[in-house]
Amino acid sequence: MKNNALNPSHTAARWRAQRGVTAIELIIVLAVIGAIIAAVATTAQGLFRSSSLTNEAQFVAQTQARLRGFYGAIGNTTGLNTTVAVASGTIPQDRINATGVDIDSRLTGMTIDVAPAQLNAGAANDAVAIQYQGTMTQALCSEFMTKVANAAPFIVVGANTVVKRDIALPINIAAGSNPNNVTVAVAVATGVVVPMTQATISNACPAAAVAGQTFSLVFPLGS
Repeated sequence: MKNNALNPSHTAARWRAQRGVTAIELIIVLAVIGAIIAAVATTAQGLFRSSSLTNEAQFVAQTQARLRGFYGAIGNTTGLNTTVAVASGTIPQDRINATGVDIDSRLTGMTIDVAPAQLNAGAANDAVAIQYQGTMTQALCSEFMTKVANAAPFIVVGANTVVKRDIALPINIAAGSNPNNVTVAVAVATGVVVPMTQATISNACPAAAVAGQTFSLVFPLGS
């Protein structure tokens, strides 16, 4: 009887079979590792984005309260810009960048400024606008609207996209009143109330992101 274990042809065939099984197993293992890495990366990105949005929501809540209180005592926001706001102490210290005159955003690629706004006809500069400017993906923009901007009673995107209007007043955000010289001027007929809906969010957050878009969160004066 032949000893197949010592037969070179059988040994080679068995080695090739073992090598094939090992290669297949290696491919499967690598695929599983790749899927795990992708899932972890996606989860990490989501957590980072959620944390950034939460941080921005806290910043908006704190800053608008300070600005409304400070300028409410004065009676108007004439002359307000980012530099003036920083100097007045109304901007949280941890958000003032190394220049000492600009505000840091936790959202990548976005800048933040503050500017005067007008809500009531004939009452110039009776409100304050916190303005975000930059390019957001549609997903980030939608989350920004619901988690950050929704705190404002009035939200205006670009030059004329009204995302939310709590009461029936025209909005006019002062042109060229911040360091980036952002010009936003919106006049909507008195009597119009616009609740924030998926439709208004979709209008403000198109699939093709608008480069350098401005998101203005408008608050009336007073605490």
